[in-house]
Amino acid sequence: MRFPSFFLFISLQIFFNMKKAFSLIETIMVISIFSIIALVFVFTINNGTKNKTLLDRAQANIIYALETARSQAAAGIGSINGVKIEQDRFTILGSEPTILPSSISTDQTSLTIIFQRIDALPEIGSDAIIILRQESGIEKNITITKDGKIISD
Repeated sequence: MRFPSFFLFISLQIFFNMKKAFSLIETIMVISIFSIIALVFVFTINNGTKNKTLLDRAQANIIYALETARSQAAAGIGSINGVKIEQDRFTILGSEPTILPSSISTDQTSLTIIFQRIDALPEIGSDAIIILRQESGIEKNITITKDGKIISD
């Protein structure tokens, strides 16, 4: 009967002599794995945000050009005030064209919106819609109403 108690004593001694902490190498490995996972996550999120930011910036630039042309027309500055929008660029009439980023295009081959002097109403028969499209499939709209409002979504 002495034999089983000896094994119990040995197993209890082994249990209490076992280390109860992580080694430095184990800790470094766990931190490394979590760091790699975090980096992959951050780069994935950052890439999506960058694409959306480019589209938002292009939309804001076109809206700014439209509002500038409308303001100049209302102030009576220049003879023709408007914006010409093409597939890869837009131009405030009388100035240099602004090229859109290569990943962004519009649905227009050539659309010129001219604002009348003093009342600054656009010379369009119905509301004009400009669709900005990114290669990834994301779209943003700019609507110019007959009464001169510029609406974005």
